[in-house]
Amino acid sequence: MRERVCEVLMLLSSLQLQRVYQARVPSVNVTEELFNQWDDWYKPGNAEFDSLFSVDELRALGEFSKVIDAIAEETPQVLPPLEEFMVTEAWKLLRAEAQKALGALANQGPLG
Repeated sequence: MRERVCEVLMLLSSLQLQRVYQARVPSVNVTEELFNQWDDWYKPGNAEFDSLFSVDELRALGEFSKVIDAIAEETPQVLPPLEEFMVTEAWKLLRAEAQKALGALANQGPLG
């Protein structure tokens, strides 16, 4: 589960990985997947999930979660294709905050 959270943060933080993902599965709305994958793997309050992260890491993940939730609230229900989303301020903020959260995990030890 820790590895999956790290993978999702890597995807969220990387323009290149997002484009590769879109190229591999052109039928998928990668913008939606960015949000859905976070929801799939971020499980605060779950004993197993919480045991995999330090207090500082959980705090960083919680801060990132607040940002992604706020962005989800501000974006249209039907999200635009990746190339359109990439030029928005929301995408830039999402990417920067994912990088910050990923950095907090990296500073605590092995990512996976």
